[in-house]
Amino acid sequence: MRVSIRDPKTLAQLSPLSVTAYLRSSGWDEAEASQARSVWTRGVSGETVEVLVPATRDYLDFPQRVFEVIQALALVEKRSQLDILRTLTTAATDVIPRLEQA
Repeated sequence: MRVSIRDPKTLAQLSPLSVTAYLRSSGWDEAEASQARSVWTRGVSGETVEVLVPATRDYLDFPQRVFEVIQALALVEKRSQLDILRTLTTAATDVIPRLEQA
């Protein structure tokens, strides 16, 4: 059974930073960026997959866009949406370097 993550409250909790950090670290290329959003692409089997990530959670369609990212990642990585959600939840903490204390 495949789980589809569609709950807007759950999707709205993800940070754009986590989503873009994960995309960057997993081989996606930032094709466009503006104050409103970024567009990421990745070549898969001779085709280009594209996802749009809003820059903030303030947009009404933020949960829908995050769902589309999760859906694309699940297809590209051949993993469940639940696994992708778990990964995105911790992505920013995995790539932000710790500051050394003096």
